[in-house]
Amino acid sequence: LLRDVPPTPESHYVFRHEFINEICHHLRDIDRNNGHLLIHGMAGSGKTVATCQSVRLLFENEDWFRPYGVYWLKIGNIDDDKLFVKLKRLFNRLGIRSTEPPKCLEDVNAYITDYFEANIRKSKILFVFDDIWKESHYSHIAFAKKSVTTSRFNFPSNKLSHHCISSPEGFTDEEALEGIVKSQECSDWQDLKANPFVMKAIHKCIGLPLAITIIGGLRLRTNKEWEKVVDVIAKTELQNKPGNYEYSLYKAITLSIQQLDPQEQKNFRLLGVFRRVPIPLESIMALWDCDLWHTKSILQNLCSKSLIKYQDKD
Repeated sequence: LLRDVPPTPESHYVFRHEFINEICHHLRDIDRNNGHLLIHGMAGSGKTVATCQSVRLLFENEDWFRPYGVYWLKIGNIDDDKLFVKLKRLFNRLGIRSTEPPKCLEDVNAYITDYFEANIRKSKILFVFDDIWKESHYSHIAFAKKSVTTSRFNFPSNKLSHHCISSPEGFTDEEALEGIVKSQECSDWQDLKANPFVMKAIHKCIGLPLAITIIGGLRLRTNKEWEKVVDVIAKTELQNKPGNYEYSLYKAITLSIQQLDPQEQKNFRLLGVFRRVPIPLESIMALWDCDLWHTKSILQNLCSKSLIKYQDKD
């Protein structure tokens, strides 16, 4: 019933109690009374992960959103044609039958709206629309009676239809240290806290979750390695220029790529030929000319460095 909801294992993700409790509070109200929640904030601030953790917590531990479950749709920065493809796929997954298939976005919204009016119980499905960029796209998902949206943007019109909450920009020091420990698969939390270079790196990137995850994936061990990362972040003066966040993140990712051996660097860059959709393992094996074992091993290493998202369905 958790359709396409991303996995967020506790072994890899920090549980931000205060933020998640706030989301859960609104989700319970939505499940009881219908409604819409918008979680907005800068890129990399942990909106998607916290939303996923909240949905899973309520569904698995408290039996909310049953028996009709959840549909998770990754939207992203796409045009209307691509949104139509995504919503038409949803239309088909809902099992809606019509004498004529939808031909445009307005058709899809109208057909699903009519379907829910004729099937009131099915309208109790919770929809999660992850990472909406365009204000105009909200009108095409108006069929949802219960929804959660994540976005970098909080448009004025959102306040008329959504309860809006802002994602905390950064981890607390404790959350950031926990994130680094999880990424490095180590347990010396207190040693990290006592290291001034580690704390300086955390503060220089304002504890931003994605930046912390990438830094943790570097598996830094010496003060010299930590100092190098601090220098890279400091050059962008992130604390005084929030607009430079994505550039700073790019620099951190570059450091992570540079840690790969030459063949893994080549394999990582080759993944750029694919669109940002789930990629069949067989396609990657063919692209890399690797057997199954080596392909999985490389993907797991890239995932551990937060360069890709990889889920081994085996």
